[in-house]
Amino acid sequence: MESVESRIPLINSAFSKLDFMFKWNFPVYFEEMTGIADELGVKVHSAILLNFMIDVETYCSQIIVRQPDGTLLHSRTVDYGPKDKFRKIIYNAKVMKGDVYLYDAVMLAGYTGLYTAFKPGAFSYAEN
Repeated sequence: MESVESRIPLINSAFSKLDFMFKWNFPVYFEEMTGIADELGVKVHSAILLNFMIDVETYCSQIIVRQPDGTLLHSRTVDYGPKDKFRKIIYNAKVMKGDVYLYDAVMLAGYTGLYTAFKPGAFSYAEN
């Protein structure tokens, strides 16, 4: 049986077509992926695949509850993947526009989307 490592050239060849497709159909997303790939020292299609893998392979539970006084409680679990590895790339971000605070978000390094975001006193967002 062939090892995964022996298939990498074939996988790279097949998925390198993603670069072309994303460059022309999703130029802003492609630009973000290019920046991520440059920082990680990988090919652009590898950064694109990382983002797809996170979307396909993640299984999380989230509960958002509004208490009688209107307070929102938001709980999230990380029920996926090699937890020890994901813990190293999860961080809390304060999202700003200039000097204006927009919201807080729990982020995965190298991932361009939002899974969890909130602004105290305003909203809580969850994607599963």
